[in-house]
Amino acid sequence: MLLPDPKSSVRWETQDRPGFVAMLKRIEGNGQVVFRYADQYGRITSEANPNGSLNNIAGIVNEQRNVLGMMPHPDRSSEEILGSADGKLIFESMVNALVIPSL
Repeated sequence: MLLPDPKSSVRWETQDRPGFVAMLKRIEGNGQVVFRYADQYGRITSEANPNGSLNNIAGIVNEQRNVLGMMPHPDRSSEEILGSADGKLIFESMVNALVIPSL
């Protein structure tokens, strides 16, 4: 998915806060990291990380998985006229989650 990240100086970072290692392990262990910066082949590398975010983290969800925080901007890539329509997939998946009853 190609999503713009115009604020390359903003990143998810907590290493200077008490309890950061435990928190990072918890969200990683809980599967709460849902987006990572990766190259066009899906490889998670430091070169693909535009802002130095820890563990290439680009998006996380809360424990209930109903709140998403992410740095890339799907709204800026939701139509081909913007250069990519990849972000539209995120919005469509949110609508489907609300409209289609879970099994």
